[in-house]
Amino acid sequence: MTDAQLMTLPDGRTLAWAWYGDPSGRPAFFLHGTPGGRLSGAAYADFFERNRLHVACPDRPGYGGSSSRPPEPHRPVSGGGLMHFSADLHELWERIRPAEDARALVIAGSGGAPYGLAFAAGYPQDVDAVGVFSGIAPMEPDEAETLIDVNRRLHTAANHLAASTVTAGGKLPVSGDALEGLVADVRRAILSGELIGEPDAAIRDALVPGADGMVVDYSSVFARNWGFDPGDVQADVRWVHGTQDVNAPLSAARRYAGLIPNCEFHPVDGGGHRPSSATLDWLFAELQGSARPDR
Repeated sequence: MTDAQLMTLPDGRTLAWAWYGDPSGRPAFFLHGTPGGRLSGAAYADFFERNRLHVACPDRPGYGGSSSRPPEPHRPVSGGGLMHFSADLHELWERIRPAEDARALVIAGSGGAPYGLAFAAGYPQDVDAVGVFSGIAPMEPDEAETLIDVNRRLHTAANHLAASTVTAGGKLPVSGDALEGLVADVRRAILSGELIGEPDAAIRDALVPGADGMVVDYSSVFARNWGFDPGDVQADVRWVHGTQDVNAPLSAARRYAGLIPNCEFHPVDGGGHRPSSATLDWLFAELQGSARPDR
C-alpha cells in the first residue's frame, strides 16, 4: 500500500509515510536515500514481501508529504538534522509499533544510512537491528574528491557551512546561501531531466514541494560530525558496500563501520552504488537473523 499515511508530530508538523511488504510480517523502517521519499520504497517492495517484512517508509522533513522544520534564527551545527529526524522516527514508531516492547528492524540505503544509525544511537529501545547498503559515511578530503562531480560540489558546500558554524561558536546566523543555491540548481536539473534523465515518480513526488529536504540532507549526511557517537549504536548492524561505489567511498564506509560495536562490514567485489538483488536478499536474511527475540 503506497498511499500516503499522515500523522501530526508534537510540534504540529506533518509526517508522511507509505507501507510496503507483508502486513503480517515483522515491522521495519526503510530510510530512503538522498534525495528521495516515501515512494522510494516501491523499488524494494518485492524484497520486503519475499522477506516477510512490513515496512514503513517515511518522507524526511521537506520531502513529499512531510512538513519542513520551521526556520530557526540560527542554523544548528551541521549534522543536527540526523538526530532531529530520529525524534520523528521515534514518534512514528510509537504510533505503529505492534506491541509495547516491540523493536523495529531498520533498513537504510545511501543517504538514509546516517539517519538509521542515528536512530539506533538515540533510541536504542526502539531498534533491534540495522541493515545498511551503500551507506554514506564521514569522508576525508581525498575521499570526497572521488565522488561524482555534483556530489563533490555538494560535499564542499556542506563542509564550508559546517566550518563556518564551528567558527561562529556552534551557531551560524546566516542561511548557508552557497549550499542552498547549489541545492536549488541541482533540484531544478533533476526535475527538468537535465541531470539524470526523466525523474521517476518517487523523486518527483519528493522534490516538487521544494528544496528544504535536500538542504537538510546534504548539510547533515556530508558533515564530518554527525552529532552522535557511533559507539552508542548498540543494535546489531550489517553493512554491505560495493567496492566500485562512486557515490559513497568504500574506505570511508569501512572506517566508520569499524567504530560501531556490533557491526559486520561486507564489501561486495565489483559492486556499485545500487546493490544487486542477490546482495539485497542476503542482507535482508542476515538482518532478520541478527534480530534477537530476547530484546
